[in-house]
Amino acid sequence: AGADAYRPELSQAYMDLGLTLQDLEQHDEATEAFDKALQSVRISDGLNSALQLPMLQELYNSNLARADWEGADLYAHLMFYVARKSFAAGDERRLAALEQMGNWKLKAENENLLSEYSNALGSAIETYQHEIELLQSMPLEGNNLTMATLYLGEARLKMILAQQIYDRPLTEYQTPGRERSTTTTRCFFVRLANGSVTQMCETIEVPQLDFYTVPNDMKLREISGNLKDIREALVKAFTLLQIEMEQVEKRDELLAEMNQITESYNTFVTEHSM
Repeated sequence: AGADAYRPELSQAYMDLGLTLQDLEQHDEATEAFDKALQSVRISDGLNSALQLPMLQELYNSNLARADWEGADLYAHLMFYVARKSFAAGDERRLAALEQMGNWKLKAENENLLSEYSNALGSAIETYQHEIELLQSMPLEGNNLTMATLYLGEARLKMILAQQIYDRPLTEYQTPGRERSTTTTRCFFVRLANGSVTQMCETIEVPQLDFYTVPNDMKLREISGNLKDIREALVKAFTLLQIEMEQVEKRDELLAEMNQITESYNTFVTEHSM
């Protein structure tokens, strides 16, 4: 009651209630409690407050548990949005929110959890690229592992994109107005029964080779460009990891991840004769 109704104790009480309900697998009720905790923090501390990150995390978890994929997508984005507003580029908390969003997008794409119009993969790749550009404008000292993490995240997403492009039907690359075939006139001479020779002509339909070759060439160029981006990202990540001598454990984790992505890349290239 009173002007101090939305003090931190209220949001914490709602969080505790939500966590208890979550343990009981009452996810609808847990989501409601977490949402009230979230609104309390927003009223008391502002719409972009970093204090809401724990609530957003639990709302994300609860939406996953009840298979509300659109809801999970929303909170994955909100977590990164708040982290981006609250922390500078390169901050571990900002990077963690981005990695979680990237991992969610990979899961959503692999399992077809979101609408085909969501462009989940494309938006995630653009976000990674934006973060890379921000860090490139800053001093590199101390950011080797962060940059390597971002490059590997971009490469993982683009591996999925490469497979998606390969699986697309060639009809998606057809140029409007291009016909499968065209007509032409063919003339030839024939000898008549009386021994004379005359010319006869007929209209025939012939296939337009460009109708088949151009879409295939366009698709191959798109795949090749994507594979080139993956190679470049892996090389940049490897270069940064090679010069990292302080956080050895984290470096080795990223090297192992890089090897996994490289194996996926080599398998893709071999299987599809790229």
